[in-house]
Amino acid sequence: MQELTAVVAEKIEAGCWSVSVRAEVSERWRMPDESGISLRCELMNLASGLAKEYGGVFLRSFVFMVDDTGSSGPLQVTCYPHTVHTMTGTLALAHTADRSWANFLVLDLARTPSAASLAIRTNDCLVEQRIENCEPGAIVELARTLKIRHCIIRCANVNDRLEEELCAEILRREGVDIVLCDSSAHFAGARRFAQALEDDDGVFGISGEDAIRLNTARPISYEIRRTTRPAFDLEEKALVNVLGERPVLFVLDHVISMLYGEDIHRYASRHLHSYGEVVVMGRETDKTWPQVERICETASAAGLGRHGILVAVGGGITLDLAGTAASLFRRGIGYLRVPTTLVGLVDVAVGIKHGINAFGRKNILGSFYPPLASVSDYSFLRTLPVAEIACGFAEIIKVALVRDEKLLEQIEQYGVQLIQSHFQAPPAAAREIALRAELLMMEELAHNLFESSLARLVDFGHTFSPAIETATGYRITHGESVALDSLLSTAIAANKGICERDLVHRLFNLLRHLQLPVWDREMPSAETLCVAIQDARRHRAGVLNLVVPSAAGAAVFLQDIGREDIQRGLDTMYELASKALLPVHHPRREPRYASACV
Repeated sequence: MQELTAVVAEKIEAGCWSVSVRAEVSERWRMPDESGISLRCELMNLASGLAKEYGGVFLRSFVFMVDDTGSSGPLQVTCYPHTVHTMTGTLALAHTADRSWANFLVLDLARTPSAASLAIRTNDCLVEQRIENCEPGAIVELARTLKIRHCIIRCANVNDRLEEELCAEILRREGVDIVLCDSSAHFAGARRFAQALEDDDGVFGISGEDAIRLNTARPISYEIRRTTRPAFDLEEKALVNVLGERPVLFVLDHVISMLYGEDIHRYASRHLHSYGEVVVMGRETDKTWPQVERICETASAAGLGRHGILVAVGGGITLDLAGTAASLFRRGIGYLRVPTTLVGLVDVAVGIKHGINAFGRKNILGSFYPPLASVSDYSFLRTLPVAEIACGFAEIIKVALVRDEKLLEQIEQYGVQLIQSHFQAPPAAAREIALRAELLMMEELAHNLFESSLARLVDFGHTFSPAIETATGYRITHGESVALDSLLSTAIAANKGICERDLVHRLFNLLRHLQLPVWDREMPSAETLCVAIQDARRHRAGVLNLVVPSAAGAAVFLQDIGREDIQRGLDTMYELASKALLPVHHPRREPRYASACV
């Protein structure tokens, strides 16, 4: 054991973070001796000593793989701040298995004598039950009794390979899926186990490098709570249940302040610990730094502490302003959203992104900052202009066209009625469409909240739209620009044979019926939209990821489109609008050529 300690210590001092040592030990070390000390205990002592001697902040976890047949491991011992794990070779093999497997068999024919284990997965943790009788007949009977469907078999040489193939053939007759692996597979399993440890919170050395890494996981959880009454009805408790007695500062859209200010003040004085309010302008041209600064200044003057909460009540612009301010004030305070527009309800309030316009660019500044919750009250839409309801539908159509044809069909069936009724009737359709849109958005965002992957289906309708908005001085609203972008992207897909042309006509007719634009007199030229392509590439780490539908409810990503593709898409939109006898003005057409927009 002293020699083994010396070998491992030498490896560590040489900068090897992953050390494999094969030690020949006598049979007596496999069983407890007269002092009750087994090989496992000796190895634990070795690991503990090495952890204390060489750990520091570098080695937080040691994994020792042993062939101790008494193991049901992995056995874990903590010697602060280090944790030592030991596991058998068969359990290491089990860690190479697909994580969807529940109970399965592991046969290790490479060791003498052969070993077998039943691997059991509980709460994503693997433990093993060693099997005493490794004869093929006994293994097959066990597989039949426990209805095992998977087995991993490892061998070391030709003779073992024959035995391995014999066992595999017998087990296959019982419908067991066989995975054959070589003699080094148990090291791969041990490394997989060690990597899982390294992905946990802590500080770790980086193998082969003079560096250390800190890992920490930040759990993200927030809710969208629907009200049963108007949000600021004195009997409605949705806000109270989230905010409790924490101090709050309201950020109100100026129109909301005029329409609902008295109700908000009455509710706050009855139920909440209010520090006052700040009223902001809810126009796209006002989504700028001075308004964010004014929110922070008001919060500071009011004495809002680190445990305080900004409560934003308004449309998407107000939510963006308040979210950005909340992420900055005191390096981050609580934030609750009460969206009052359809865009806010089905799009902005679902994710964690907040942005403001600067330097002539849309949303160039901002943050990823999750709220405490969003409180959804669709009764606010009763006072929302019909044009704003239509803009919200553009975001619902966006997710429906690339994710859910059934939702698209519901919009086609009930969309006009819902716009005319300010999204109030028919009530069952309103609830189902809104809920489905929210759910689809959350499903798309859930595994990519911080956009570690920049290939996002929810970016459909959001590649050309920023250029359309800014080119018109934001006369075309966000929802309207998303509608135009969606139609252009679909036309590009149809012209390239990615989707049927009928889908372009279907989307064109739907947008028209919902009072959304299908063309505009200031529609940017193909050259201008090529610049938008370049901006999209910069925003998406050099990759275009243009989302286009391949069918209703499905989509693909395009990585390379040319100016010609954009021009043909514009031509398709123009022709459809002309045939529909809509007032149109085609942007000046520059000479066509087929180069890519790079």
